Amino acid sequence: MKDFFIGYNRADRTWAEWIAWQLEAAGYSTVVQAWDFRPGSNFALEMHLATQEADRTIAVLSPDFLKSPFTMPEWAAAFATDPSARKVKLLPVRVRDCDPSGHPAAGYLHRRRRAVRARRSSGTARGCDAQACKAALGSRLSPDTATSNPPHATA
Repeated sequence: MKDFFIGYNRADRTWAEWIAWQLEAAGYSTVVQAWDFRPGSNFALEMHLATQEADRTIAVLSPDFLKSPFTMPEWAAAFATDPSARKVKLLPVRVRDCDPSGHPAAGYLHRRRRAVRARRSSGTARGCDAQACKAALGSRLSPDTATSNPPHATA
């Protein structure tokens, strides 16, 4: 079983691959179409298997993702197994500004406590992604490094 299936529209392939690199560097396993689906394979079957074999689905949110009919089965499979979002089976990662209003998943996406905002240029992007994935997997949200000394108390 893989930790994450990364669902994306082809316009966001570089984002999906970047997210996969970050997750795999942090010790998680991923399934990404660009890396794991072989040329000539049955795309629909590969997509179905990926959603079944991964514990969680990351939806790489963008305007292209939201308007594509091919991304719908990716988030729908996660939604079907966790309609209340309590198990965090679907983790939206917003890579470009987009408005899910009017999208079939709009209600589900709005119920999410937060959609992770990916920023490749930020020095904290890796840490934010790791924290979001820890939350999705039910882990404690402790930081990866020790915090600095707290300020001195004033009496």
